[in-house]
Amino acid sequence: MNLIKDVGLTFDDILLLPLDKINTIKSRKDPDISSSLFYEGKNLRIPIIASPMDSICGSNMCISMDKMGGMGVLTRLINMTAEEEHHEQLNEIKKIRDKNIKDIAVAVGIRKHVKQEEYINRFMDNGVTIICVDAACGYHILVRDVINILNKIKMSYPYLKIIAGNVITAWGANFLADCGVDAIRVGIGNGSPCTTRSVTGCGCPQLTAINNCYNAIKHTNVKIISDGGIRKSSDIIKALYAGASTVIVGGLLSGHDESRLKNFRGMSSHEASSRGDIASEGVSFETRQKGSVCNTITRWRQELKSGLALLNCNNIDELKNLNAIRVSTNTKKETETVNL
Repeated sequence: MNLIKDVGLTFDDILLLPLDKINTIKSRKDPDISSSLFYEGKNLRIPIIASPMDSICGSNMCISMDKMGGMGVLTRLINMTAEEEHHEQLNEIKKIRDKNIKDIAVAVGIRKHVKQEEYINRFMDNGVTIICVDAACGYHILVRDVINILNKIKMSYPYLKIIAGNVITAWGANFLADCGVDAIRVGIGNGSPCTTRSVTGCGCPQLTAINNCYNAIKHTNVKIISDGGIRKSSDIIKALYAGASTVIVGGLLSGHDESRLKNFRGMSSHEASSRGDIASEGVSFETRQKGSVCNTITRWRQELKSGLALLNCNNIDELKNLNAIRVSTNTKKETETVNL
């Protein structure tokens, strides 16, 4: 047994301290919240990506997220056959392409089938520029195999960018970086409909996971994407502070006009997979209707800019120069709003 004695931290375990210099930011509207998803290319005006979950991200969500300066990753459909899934994804890709969106991102799985390379090439021929290797366990040999296929395809489509995950350790980040990805998804079991930690005992508090992965690959050209666990705008700021360049959001984007389904469910739930031969690691529940996602993104943009201004940061990169303080349970209570 090798018990790591360090305490793992998540978003609510810390507060950020303003940068130690005179604040000359004139307005809360001024900070720049744009961020590069990759070392080269795809600069997002807001560092938010809609999660490739079947209840969240179809063509409508991708189109609206692009309009607002973020990005959506078109979901897999794991309850279909490989051929059915491919044709449905291709139809959605064409809807996105028809809106003249420059960068189209789509998720692919790691299940092997004879047409895997053919299907990905067809995606590329229809305007896809970003492939996300979507697996619960980013350490798996099949993840490496799909990345190898993508790097082969990249020889014909040099603009292709590869995202893969999910991992939560330095070793995992180095593994995916060595495989040749452009960005790494970090997070296991931290999503709001996810029961993976309760079922399997596997996971790492998200802030620690981000920071460990970032420190492992920060001298490379690979970027970190924090995936899951975002409950409020301050969580996004803390994820960026810890080393992420962008965050993937699922639950907070549920219940919108653009959401693919009206309910919200984990991708490892029986409702999403339609499989009874494996353990369920997710739940499904109804969500309140929230209107257009454009209104939500507008609010988040304002909140992120306010956060950077108060922390004395002109842009997202400067967040990494901040200091943070661990907080007590009483501090967490103090942070909550109270109606006196």
